[in-house]
Amino acid sequence: MKTKRILALTLAVSMIASIGLTASATGVEYGTVTSDGKGLDTVCTGTVAVTGLDVQIPTAIPFDVNIGGEATALNFVAPADVKITNRSAVAVNATITKVAAQTGVTLVKTSAALATNKSMMFGLTTEAAPTTVTAAEAAATKLLSLGTTPVVYAENIAAVNGEAAVNLFGKSISGWGAGSVFTVTPSFTINAVSGT
Repeated sequence: MKTKRILALTLAVSMIASIGLTASATGVEYGTVTSDGKGLDTVCTGTVAVTGLDVQIPTAIPFDVNIGGEATALNFVAPADVKITNRSAVAVNATITKVAAQTGVTLVKTSAALATNKSMMFGLTTEAAPTTVTAAEAAATKLLSLGTTPVVYAENIAAVNGEAAVNLFGKSISGWGAGSVFTVTPSFTINAVSGT
């Protein structure tokens, strides 16, 4: 089996922390008591503000592409145990907000499209990665497309060392020579989970 070493999938990280709540001292209201022995309720409302997040995201994942194997099998071989780790005091969501690739690389979602040179199925999932082309097509929502359409990757990653797996999978079969190198770059955005 001919193996191409594919270097450095670069994960560009956008660490954008936001929550839909902001602390504010404004909005104080007053009422007036006009009768002896009467009173008013004072409703004290606290709003939580997130002043900082601490989320560890992989910024480079090297992987191999094995050319010449079983036609129905996926052929990206990526490291195991890659993950996003939330060390913040609040839960977070991870969204892929942009996907870029070097010139000439095309991301596709069907096996038929793999016949085009330098086209590839390229996916990321928090679940067990599929191992066959058919399974990858069935998991099309996990296959990435070039552009800036946001894709929710992991929701409600628990606070204080909660984790979400980053399992890479894919297939490419044509347009490469031995030792070819390419990069695909998803950008992750992190948001604190809003409470009630």
